[in-house]
Amino acid sequence: MLPVVVRQLARGLQRTTSAALSTSVPARQAEEKKKKDPTIHKIDEEKRERLANFGRYVAECLPKFVQQVQFAAGDELEILIHPSGTVPVMAFLKGHHSAQFTNLTFVCGVDVPTRKNRFEVVYSLFSVRFMARIRVRTYTDEVAPVDSITSVFRGANWYEREVYDMFGVWFNNHPDLRRILTDYGFEGHPFRKDFPLTGYNEVCPSIFNS
Repeated sequence: MLPVVVRQLARGLQRTTSAALSTSVPARQAEEKKKKDPTIHKIDEEKRERLANFGRYVAECLPKFVQQVQFAAGDELEILIHPSGTVPVMAFLKGHHSAQFTNLTFVCGVDVPTRKNRFEVVYSLFSVRFMARIRVRTYTDEVAPVDSITSVFRGANWYEREVYDMFGVWFNNHPDLRRILTDYGFEGHPFRKDFPLTGYNEVCPSIFNS
């Protein structure tokens, strides 16, 4: 009698182990697939709608300067403005009670040589109160300047110097517009698409070589 009971227990354990293994294999495969797949940014539709309403509101308040409001990457609000509107638009976005984008996170340049206005200046702003982020974009060519926003955001000082140094975009009313990454005697602007890749010497300021 005892051997029969032992065999039955053994069969039961075997079936239980097999079932556990069969269910754990798909789980492991799913977990491995999840690790391999890139993180997918899920769009918050409610947040996107709030930003869309805010973009329309800004366009209504500043029709002279705002030329287009659009979304990039699904839920990233971008406001395209006329170059003459950098200061009033930034002052509005920073000081208006419905905006309060008090943090300037970066300013950068973009060079698209095929365009008539080949340069873009991109400003990224963050509102701590509303936990929202937007980008403001404007444009210029190789000659026309863009008004500096240092009177609104003091932190734009070095950002604008970098854009000037790398792209050659001139910022009107900047308190100290000079090169910040290359040497002061350096010729050209390295981030322009037509900048030659050979024939130049050291790019960094000579102070680092002393």
